[in-house]
Amino acid sequence: SLEALNTGDNGKVFISKMDNCGQLLWSYSYETEGYYITFKDIAVGAEGNIFVFGSAYEGFDERVFLMKVDKEGVVRRFKLYNTGTVDHFSYNIAIQGNQIMAYGLLLDWNIQKQGFVAVFDDEVNYLWGKRFTPVITGGEAIFALDGGFLCRTGKYLYKLDTFGDLQWASISTG
Repeated sequence: SLEALNTGDNGKVFISKMDNCGQLLWSYSYETEGYYITFKDIAVGAEGNIFVFGSAYEGFDERVFLMKVDKEGVVRRFKLYNTGTVDHFSYNIAIQGNQIMAYGLLLDWNIQKQGFVAVFDDEVNYLWGKRFTPVITGGEAIFALDGGFLCRTGKYLYKLDTFGDLQWASISTG
């Protein structure tokens, strides 16, 4: 709720795990000291680890967070990342092998909107990130079959290679 953001209370992320019959196995809330956190996306890795992606706010300081939770609900890693911009929107994450891809939008006073793809290892350590334009608010990114990335934003589709370099771009006319 915005009430917690405005009062300085910590926002929380809630995760519940159920079995195949819908029976609750566990349910926990997660928060971090001093930051209001908001959930954006979740992905489950091959070993059952849960990765949570979102935004963290402390006053005017905005960061991206990535959290690794084991299959029992215990937080194994929680990291905050500074985007270096005034504002951002976190959109989605995807997992392939031991890589986690995060996708979103960056805003700043003196730049146009920029899309970003960032790659992390399965211990949520930052490996690299790339920015690209033009970008419309909203979108999604996935791993391509060759290990690169397909990023959709509005009428634009970008194909990035495994290091985030542009291979091609397309504009939908429909």
